[in-house]
Amino acid sequence: MPIRPRYAAAALAASLALACGDSGLKTVGGTTEDLDAGVPDEAGAVPASDAAASPQQVRVVVKPNGQADGEVIAAIKSATRSLRLYVYLLTDSDVTAALIAKARAGVDVRVVLNKTFPVTGQDNQAVFDELTRGRVKVVWAPSGFVYSHAKVVIVDDQLAWVMTMNLTVSGSETNREYLVEDREPADIAEASAIFDADYANRSYFPSGGLVVSPNNTTQKLVALVTRAASRVDLEGESLSDTDVVNALITAKQRGVAVRVVLANDRSSTTAQRSAVVALKAARIPVVSFGNESGSGTRTTPYVHSKMILVDGNEAYVGSANFTTNALDSNREIGVVVRDAAAVSLIGTTFDADFRGGRAL
Repeated sequence: MPIRPRYAAAALAASLALACGDSGLKTVGGTTEDLDAGVPDEAGAVPASDAAASPQQVRVVVKPNGQADGEVIAAIKSATRSLRLYVYLLTDSDVTAALIAKARAGVDVRVVLNKTFPVTGQDNQAVFDELTRGRVKVVWAPSGFVYSHAKVVIVDDQLAWVMTMNLTVSGSETNREYLVEDREPADIAEASAIFDADYANRSYFPSGGLVVSPNNTTQKLVALVTRAASRVDLEGESLSDTDVVNALITAKQRGVAVRVVLANDRSSTTAQRSAVVALKAARIPVVSFGNESGSGTRTTPYVHSKMILVDGNEAYVGSANFTTNALDSNREIGVVVRDAAAVSLIGTTFDADFRGGRAL
């Protein structure tokens, strides 16, 4: 199996994937693409503005925290002019009621919902119909994405919530989730532009600081890991993308301490099992934490997070799982957080989850 020259030191990941019979990991010039339509493979460098350390107008909320969807509902209720919601799955009736109340009060409420799902039992049709009856302007996400998996709320063009969390009762009450309240004008403008393009079903290529699939997520995440000087911590529901796995292994080989927390999922994919084998062979500790999907509690949450923390001073938080499909074929939106208090909270949460995990 050919390996990118940039990641030649991580050839072990690919060879072990073959040994495990993996057909889900991405290869170069080969035949095993994980549902992706193709994004430039080279990680590249992030613009200087992305790497610059400067004060950010952000804060982070970690779930579960006993407030369910309270922060998001409060944001919705605060809207006076416009409200945009882009979400993969919406089943929380309190959120739906808040959206309808704002639309009936004259606020311009627009919603983009994902239409197709990989498993049975998930469906946005009922809430689509309810929102329509409630005068909310709601559309299905463009069909060009495999899944529209973003989770973003934009209020009055002044505030954006960028989240790992779907707007479901279980998501807010029983999952490990990270929510970023982002008041950075550039981030809000870019998130609004992405929403408006997808709402109108027209093409748009993001070029700002947000981490956006299928456009730049692989590039920005690999660059984030590559610039680590001492430590990389990753917490995610899923991890199988070869670029991300190879970047972690390469970081470990150059002396960076790397730790991984994954969801407690006994039905993980062949690609993820192969990735875990490769990481462990590189002496990267990998643990599973929390309850299995569908059986989470407030005290022991299910890991639904998607987070990479580097050197204790910057962290990716977003909707994208660390899979090739999520990075290259879905609509996903994330942000790199550099605010000291926000990053510290993420780090403290990760440390606790890692300590409470079971070694894989």
